[in-house]
Amino acid sequence: MTNTSITFSDEAFRAKRKQSIETLGERTLLYTWESTLMVGRPDPIQARIVVPHDEWDAFWKQVDVIDVWSWTEYYRTARDGGKWSLELQRGDKQVTALGRNTGPDNYSQFYRILNQLVKGRLG
Repeated sequence: MTNTSITFSDEAFRAKRKQSIETLGERTLLYTWESTLMVGRPDPIQARIVVPHDEWDAFWKQVDVIDVWSWTEYYRTARDGGKWSLELQRGDKQVTALGRNTGPDNYSQFYRILNQLVKGRLG
């Protein structure tokens, strides 16, 4: 099995939420959603997602097609606002990137394919 891992987080200040995805094991992801309200925070909501082989393979093919591997380390347009971070590894390929209020041109495509992988849970 090729060494693969996904670690992604996204925090939206206006929506007052933080969400993350991390690899737990072979084709198993942990999705976490939590409120960032300062008062009356509910407990985080978590879902364990086992991704079918065909969907897992399709995700990595799409990552290659949109060339997430070429992302640079940091994207920023303002100090305040939403932020995201990503660490991906598959075999000898890896990328680490983060951003605040912006991302690479193909960020929305990546977000869409990642959302498909977690069954539409990303907000």
